[in-house]
Amino acid sequence: MVCFLTTLWQLVVMQGAATVRRLMPEVVSVFIVAETEAQLVARLTSRKTEPLDKLITRVKTAREEISHIKDFDYVVVNKDGQLDECVGQLCAIIRAENLRVRR
Repeated sequence: MVCFLTTLWQLVVMQGAATVRRLMPEVVSVFIVAETEAQLVARLTSRKTEPLDKLITRVKTAREEISHIKDFDYVVVNKDGQLDECVGQLCAIIRAENLRVRR
């Protein structure tokens, strides 16, 4: 699915998200999360791109990050094998925000 972005959208790591919200209160934030922690582990393991200690660190970081989910405007679940659906949801958020009268 092709999605044309008419607004500046940035991917920001969790540590910078609070700063971005403080500096740009109008920003729209989207938290993208795997369906389950088990799915996240399975994806990371199947990629075979990092050693076990790094993988463990990434999962611990994901656990910490999910505790901040309430600070985001939207949540999109990236289900295994359904990337097009995830992208479609992101595009729908962008379209909706571009049509919003007030923020």
